[in-house]
Amino acid sequence: LLLNQLSIEEGFAAFDVDADGVVSREDLGSAVASLEMQLTPQEVDALFAHWSPSGAGVDREAWAAGLGGADVNGVIRSRDLFMLTRRALSPTPGGGEGGEIGRA
Repeated sequence: LLLNQLSIEEGFAAFDVDADGVVSREDLGSAVASLEMQLTPQEVDALFAHWSPSGAGVDREAWAAGLGGADVNGVIRSRDLFMLTRRALSPTPGGGEGGEIGRA
C-alpha cells in the first residue's frame, strides 16, 4: 500500500477482488499474484489464517485493525524493498515527485 500510496480503505478495495465486502482467501491470492508480491501459497495461507482465524474472510474492520498496527518498515526491509521504497518516496531534484516507481 505504501509503494502505491493507497489508503487502508483503497487497499481493502484493491484486495477485495470480487467487491463483496470481504477479502476471501481467493481474493487475497488473486491480489497478491496481480500485485506481484512474491508470496508463496503457504505465506498467503498463513496471512489469511492470521487475519481470518474462522476462515470466513477479512472484513473492512479487521483489515483496518490488521494494517493499523503494521510495522511497515519491517515488512519492507524483510522483502529487500527498503532502497526501492526510499527511491520511490524521495523527491527528485527540482522539487518533483518520486521516480516512476513511486507512481505505480
